[in-house]
Amino acid sequence: MIAWWEGLNLLQRVFAYLAIPATLVLAIQSVMVLFGFGDGADTDADGVPDAMEGPDSGDGLALFTVRGIVAFFAVGGWTGIVLGGGAHPPLAVAAAFLAGGAAMVVIALLFKSMSRLQASGNLDLKAAVGLTGRVYLTVPADGCGKVNLTLQERFCELDAVTRGGEALPSGTQVRVTGLLDKQTLIVEKAPVSAAADT
Repeated sequence: MIAWWEGLNLLQRVFAYLAIPATLVLAIQSVMVLFGFGDGADTDADGVPDAMEGPDSGDGLALFTVRGIVAFFAVGGWTGIVLGGGAHPPLAVAAAFLAGGAAMVVIALLFKSMSRLQASGNLDLKAAVGLTGRVYLTVPADGCGKVNLTLQERFCELDAVTRGGEALPSGTQVRVTGLLDKQTLIVEKAPVSAAADT
């Protein structure tokens, strides 16, 4: 490892400082999603990624998500490391940005298609009423956010709004109280006893 690091030039080391932490975060996110903790990467971010991510209306492509940004730095960083040792540093930087941007688009398309599958599949959102979950993207007082919960034995990320008059930040335990439409849950902060059960 030390020999590998010593063999990198300055540009490659800059890319390594971006790629290595992003790759670790990407691996942690993947493991957490695998074990059903899909919001773990966002709850430590003190609300900043939530502001960047914003609610997805379902029609647009949400590029600037936590997952997308991490993928940008991981893929772009490693591309820069591989190409940064050549004689054309500007080309390496350009290729790194292009590769990172492509990774962001792929991640956005992947999660958009997964969201459509959830929405158009055999999920009965009426069955979510009464269930508890956790806020993934901050649910603003006057807008739409996202929550994670287990519905019909599937871990789901669903649109949600609140009628409580206050925002529900990422990581908050919530209870589903109703449906706004066929694809949006109405949630409120879960009582302490209900939060302890989840």
